[in-house]
Amino acid sequence: MALNLEAIGKKIGPMTKPYTWKDAVTYALGVGAGFSELQYCYEKDLKVLPSFSIVTLYDFMPVLADVSKVNLAGILHGEQEIIFTTLSRLKGP
Repeated sequence: MALNLEAIGKKIGPMTKPYTWKDAVTYALGVGAGFSELQYCYEKDLKVLPSFSIVTLYDFMPVLADVSKVNLAGILHGEQEIIFTTLSRLKGP
């Protein structure tokens, strides 16, 4: 199936993905964090691994497939970018 050329450059989003401390801890444990990385595995003063943000994008893929009218099974992942911003910036001045 050919790519929908009208979808090129079309803005999608912004999208938000709520998560809990359990999601962040489960991810950290899943990628191998352990006793030496307790800041990623224990809810007190929890830090979230930066790569966790990639996992939150999986909900975005069906939206992308719908807009581009392409079968995701035939897509080769070539690039992605994550931009972090503060909530106050998203709400405006």
